[in-house]
Amino acid sequence: MKYIVAVLMLLCTCLLPQKCDGLSSGGNALTPPTPVSTISEYISISVESPYEARRCITDKDATVYIHINRTDERKYIAENPTLEKESGGEWGAISYRHANGGLIMYEHAANELFLNGPLQAGRYRLRQPIGLFVGGGAADVAEYVCEFDVIPYDAAPAPEWDAARLRPSVFGDDPRDGGIEMIVNNPEINKTQTSSTVTIKTDSYYMTGHYFTFEVKIDGEWYIVPSNIAVTLEGYHISPWPDETQQLYPQTIYPVTYSGLLPAGQYRAVKELMPFKDNDPYGNVDINAMVYAFAEFIVEETLEIYDYKN
Repeated sequence: MKYIVAVLMLLCTCLLPQKCDGLSSGGNALTPPTPVSTISEYISISVESPYEARRCITDKDATVYIHINRTDERKYIAENPTLEKESGGEWGAISYRHANGGLIMYEHAANELFLNGPLQAGRYRLRQPIGLFVGGGAADVAEYVCEFDVIPYDAAPAPEWDAARLRPSVFGDDPRDGGIEMIVNNPEINKTQTSSTVTIKTDSYYMTGHYFTFEVKIDGEWYIVPSNIAVTLEGYHISPWPDETQQLYPQTIYPVTYSGLLPAGQYRAVKELMPFKDNDPYGNVDINAMVYAFAEFIVEETLEIYDYKN
């Protein structure tokens, strides 16, 4: 296998008093004067905070995200990166616990780098090998180098959502589905009360899972809150109740665990439900007739994963 290494410098710096906007762009990998790789012009990387609402990496974070963007249709493989710290003008490798990598099939991949512990404030760089996926392995490998800063947690700017970086909601302002009601029992969430219980009432039979998504309202418009967790695939039946005073399917939600950081604001939980065909709870669900339930709540103060209480 032909193994060619091209070192590409990408500076993605978070320097105070800036608000970390440099981390968000990803930049463009710089092509060497004499190209030695056929993939360098199609790949760019950045290293960012795991928390979209902050974006700076702080000395309290236990992970960082490696964002990989491609502009062609070929498949790539991200191999294990090398993490280094600058000290006295020299770079030295430091260990980490685990890195998610593997096949890159889509335009964007966000691989998580799990640290042995939070990094000390300072200058770091990541050396990320990426190769074409050929014959079950990597070929024509290029190494992308991304420098970044870790800043003191207490010096980080106040978290806030940037609507320009979020995906707009696909739903309207009040998208209620007929016959379904989702109620938040305690609609104010704060550091003392980080969770809430929701109750779903319906007049038909549905199947749903444990998973919720969340949206935030910014300047009158709803946007999707980015998630830091994996989707789980449990299936639960929801049955209609003839007595509207009875609670059905109560479930506790922990919004801060979904994204790791929630600035104060107005939010809503979104729940997918699939109806049973012909309203027969012993039959099959209709995956093409998905409906949604919504429940709004307020985050009264900025919540971080460190505030989470089970």
